[in-house]
Amino acid sequence: MSIFNHNTFQKFSSSYIDYVLNQNQLFVQYNAILADSISKTLLENNITLTNFLSNDAQSKMRKTFDQEFREKIKKDGFVNSLSKTMDSWFTLSEYFGIGRWYKKSVDQFSILNKMLEPLRDNLNRTDSESIKMDGQYHLLHYNSKKVKQDPILIVYSLINRHYILDLLPKISVVKTFYR
Repeated sequence: MSIFNHNTFQKFSSSYIDYVLNQNQLFVQYNAILADSISKTLLENNITLTNFLSNDAQSKMRKTFDQEFREKIKKDGFVNSLSKTMDSWFTLSEYFGIGRWYKKSVDQFSILNKMLEPLRDNLNRTDSESIKMDGQYHLLHYNSKKVKQDPILIVYSLINRHYILDLLPKISVVKTFYR
């Protein structure tokens, strides 16, 4: 039994050819930008074989190259080539089921992450008790051995987990505050 019928094979072939042509055009434009940037950098900074490796020459070359490369890479021709290459890749990837594979992988990772979350929350952490607040927030009260200690409020980043400052006992920021 054939996986592709004739019509599907023609669409696949056309998509593959589009991708290869777009990718080649992108590589040609990228390499042209790279070559132009390098040559302008060498000419503008009077770089020769004798001073090529000096720190001053390297610093000037990096600055000039970075400015030149960034300027040229933003031009419409390169951006259009990049866009066409990405579009043709996504069209081609539909034939291989890459989107379904990626979604399945992310789903499996998410399940694994949910199983490991309680372990990560409690493993090697400084002793604390959770005090529920309004909504989905809670306050962690770390149990201190010292009786007369000024309280410290630690506000964690909104994009990291609360245990980011308490990863391992030897390098825990929370434990350092106890000392």
